[in-house]
Amino acid sequence: MAGVSQATDPGIAEAVAQAVIAGVAWLYHVWLRSRDWARGPMTGGGAWLPRAYLYVAAFVGLMFLLTGFAALVETAWRSVAEPSLRPGLEGWAYDVGNALAQIIVGGVVWLGHVTWAGRLVRDAGWRGDSERPARLRQAYFAAVVVAGVAGTITELSSSAESAIRWLTGTASVQLVDVGPPLVAAVPFAIVAWLHAGRIRQEAAGFGSALRVETGARLGLYPVALVGLAFGGVGIARLLGASIDGLFARSPEFGDAWAAHAAADTLPIAVLGVATWLWAWRRVAGRVETDSVREASSTIRRATLLIALAGSVLAGIGAAALVLYRLFGGLFGIQQSGDAIAELAMPIATLLVAAAVAAYHGLTLRRDLAVRVETAPAEPPSVPSRPAAAVALSLTVPPGGDAAAAVKALRAHLPPGYELDEAPPTS
Repeated sequence: MAGVSQATDPGIAEAVAQAVIAGVAWLYHVWLRSRDWARGPMTGGGAWLPRAYLYVAAFVGLMFLLTGFAALVETAWRSVAEPSLRPGLEGWAYDVGNALAQIIVGGVVWLGHVTWAGRLVRDAGWRGDSERPARLRQAYFAAVVVAGVAGTITELSSSAESAIRWLTGTASVQLVDVGPPLVAAVPFAIVAWLHAGRIRQEAAGFGSALRVETGARLGLYPVALVGLAFGGVGIARLLGASIDGLFARSPEFGDAWAAHAAADTLPIAVLGVATWLWAWRRVAGRVETDSVREASSTIRRATLLIALAGSVLAGIGAAALVLYRLFGGLFGIQQSGDAIAELAMPIATLLVAAAVAAYHGLTLRRDLAVRVETAPAEPPSVPSRPAAAVALSLTVPPGGDAAAAVKALRAHLPPGYELDEAPPTS
């Protein structure tokens, strides 16, 4: 084909062939699934496995859409703002084509699966009754909120890092580098906000107070976890860079270590802590309103346990590195690098992990105390008494049926009572 190189033509043909084959296989299984639905309600794996596919596919498609948009914004921004650094036509076309492909494919996958899921939710029959209370649907919304908040923090921190480097002159960064991540953060923030609102909207329309509480928690606790993760990592990096700069002075940065540390660590630390504080203040308000109900929440306990487990694992890894370096020095093992520079980050990680673990561990302990104090008292146990046997005498008139009389008596005994026939006495 004219105008198409022999290096790219087979690649396009192979991609088209793979797409056609995959599409035919996908359509066949969609047809099988539709046929199964026509036979009536499904439970167990027949219900949740296709639902898991539906929401996982929607999530993956949305992530492709957002990352493609971010790549397209960066390419377009640099092409307009940096003419001197603009790539050639071939490179520009490749970058734009790659970004547009991600946007189109991701958008079609996400929109198609979300639209189908919406039809299921609105169905007036058994499909809607099965889909509306599904926990996988709630998990999908929560996962999108988490990804949206994480993407927003990542892009904003990248923009702020470029701005700090440009202001301090610590790297070959221009003002134009600040813009693309800032613009790319917008769709991530919008997606997180819309899906958090969708969680609350569906919870309110479900007609259950418990579902409303669950929806509110899903919009707060995952966001708090994301903020805590970014904030903890940022603070640990800032503390480690400060220890290194004050006591080791790595030759890579020299006297400019403070500017480098600020650019590398401050944006992610500030944005992470601010996100955590925003969500955790609202969580604290819920605790003040009804501490018993909040302390009994599974979502709250899971959040605290995840934070505790993450901090403990990070602390164990950092402590292992510190002890390795310490015992290596005590036993005279030759080790490369400056000891303070090598230990700065592990010590900082250990300190931050210990603080996070202590806070969340104490919070878990307080919640447990609240649950124990408000637990209903168990009724006092009544001691069991041994069965007592009472001798009875039955006089049967002449011609009477003794067996029938005994049977009638047994039929009218209270629960737990037994009537046995004793051998006649001489």
